[in-house]
Amino acid sequence: MNIKNNKKGESAPKLAVIYTRCATDPQSIIDQLNSCREFAVKHGYIIVVIFIDKCMSGNTADRPQFRQILADSRKKLFDTVIVHDFTRFFRDWVGNARYTRLLNNNGVNVVSVTETKCGSASVAIESVFDVLAELQSKELSKKNQAKNHKKERGTE
Repeated sequence: MNIKNNKKGESAPKLAVIYTRCATDPQSIIDQLNSCREFAVKHGYIIVVIFIDKCMSGNTADRPQFRQILADSRKKLFDTVIVHDFTRFFRDWVGNARYTRLLNNNGVNVVSVTETKCGSASVAIESVFDVLAELQSKELSKKNQAKNHKKERGTE
């Protein structure tokens, strides 16, 4: 489905997919979808498919829909992945950089509804956001482990 427009002066449509992910809160999927759809309309994207990973950690690439995006990107089915924010794509900075680069090498950009790229400084700024997201994820994991430990002991 690699679309090329042969008419002079017309550009090919911007084909995009939406990717949403949540680790715990199913309502966040609906909120992410709504904001991504609005973003797509506002920026002239045609949504070709929506990928959703429910109850999946963003610290691993072992997510079925995430993996499907990677596979489909090699087929040139779309040129953009729209996410609500970059933490939905990947929670650790090494993974984020690795998979963003893989998609970029396949001609696919990852864009965020809530975070914009700002020229040549964007790589440094994105790296800071990625590290902060990774730290936040580790902190949430510690809190959940402590909560589960209390449940097991019956002290909650």
